[in-house]
Amino acid sequence: DLMKGAERPLFGGGGEAQRMAAITRLVEPRALRAIESIPGARHPQRVLDIGCGRGDYLAELLTRYRDAMGLGIEIDPGVAEQARRRLAEADVTRRAEVLVGDFRSIELPRGNFDLILLNHNFHYFAPAERPALLRRIKGRLNESGVVAVQTLVLTEGSLPSLLGLQAGAALFDLLLRAHGNLHGLPSATELHQSLRDAGFASTGEVAVIPGGAVRYVFGTVTPMAEPRSGA
Repeated sequence: DLMKGAERPLFGGGGEAQRMAAITRLVEPRALRAIESIPGARHPQRVLDIGCGRGDYLAELLTRYRDAMGLGIEIDPGVAEQARRRLAEADVTRRAEVLVGDFRSIELPRGNFDLILLNHNFHYFAPAERPALLRRIKGRLNESGVVAVQTLVLTEGSLPSLLGLQAGAALFDLLLRAHGNLHGLPSATELHQSLRDAGFASTGEVAVIPGGAVRYVFGTVTPMAEPRSGA
């Protein structure tokens, strides 16, 4: 129908978002280990999870770092309630809060953060919206703070090809572009440039799965002593 000129449907109905969230949770254990390889992200005192979904990342980080405080932002009220239940199950509700809204416009509590996460949701933001998004993120980070964007990227190389990751990424990119409210996968190069354009002093990346098809691309407010790359 799309090839015949039909209007692109909107993503999110019929449990689509829940199914996509279930798929991305498959890499969660590896992603949590990858976070510890990001300079400045190993032991954050205040964590902000933008688009926190069911709250799994936030709950795990607050369980791991018992003196840390966390805030989740989720645009879907039903999913936000699931996140609150997840935080209660992890017994971290005294150190965590989940707000319903859009990070770009919601009023946030006072104080900045050491670590801000975007896990598999950068494609929800149109390319024209990303500079303002990243500038606002930088404005809510402490001097030693870091933003980490976890995303599937279109990659080249023998390992991604051998594991079938290139084809999978290409299909996912096509899925995104087939919806009117989603956007294609960013390339790692584009993400690095976007972070630098937003004023981040240093950028780097850490692979989440072998070959780097899923990775964290991160930016730091102050320059890193030594550039790091796990891709």
